[in-house]
Amino acid sequence: MSAHLWDVCQTAGYLGVSEKTVRRHAAQLGGVKLGALLRFHRSDIDRYLEGRRLDGRTRKSIEPGANRARQDGRSPRESRAGY
Repeated sequence: MSAHLWDVCQTAGYLGVSEKTVRRHAAQLGGVKLGALLRFHRSDIDRYLEGRRLDGRTRKSIEPGANRARQDGRSPRESRAGY
């Protein structure tokens, strides 16, 4: 693990979000409190991002009930659309 720690501004720039968002999610991002300062290891940020991936390798975003077979043969989307 690198000895260099990022501050809130650097972390926000890396993630492309506001400093407020970084502070709000500091615990999830692996933030480290040093007195009144909040610091982050890049490796912790990257690990958090990898765990949030939605491309099928980890958490996959799926509609509830999308894997269930329907008796009438229609997909859940067709059913909602009124086909």
